[in-house]
Amino acid sequence: MRRFLVIVIMLCLAAGFTVIGCGPKKAATSLEAINISKTLAPVDKKTKYLLSQAWGFLNSGKLRDAINTSQYVIRNLDKNSSEAQRILRKSQDAMAVQLQKAAREARGAARK
Repeated sequence: MRRFLVIVIMLCLAAGFTVIGCGPKKAATSLEAINISKTLAPVDKKTKYLLSQAWGFLNSGKLRDAINTSQYVIRNLDKNSSEAQRILRKSQDAMAVQLQKAAREARGAARK
């Protein structure tokens, strides 16, 4: 009985690790995320994967990758995706803030 229980626990752990490791990986760039999405089917799975990657890019400050990924979703997968549009808008706003800050710093450095 004890041996059976150990075997069942081992099988459950192995199955759990297999399921966790089988999902699409986190991409380092928007191009990598788009290429990974091309291996997925159906379209809604591609869209869901790319949106999760775009949020990850946005949250980690990779604004250009967030913009590229969300634009890809809008142009190629779901032109009405409100989530992709939201990510795009937030990424563009954050990039504008970064550019304004850089411009202020450059003006301040030029004055010194």
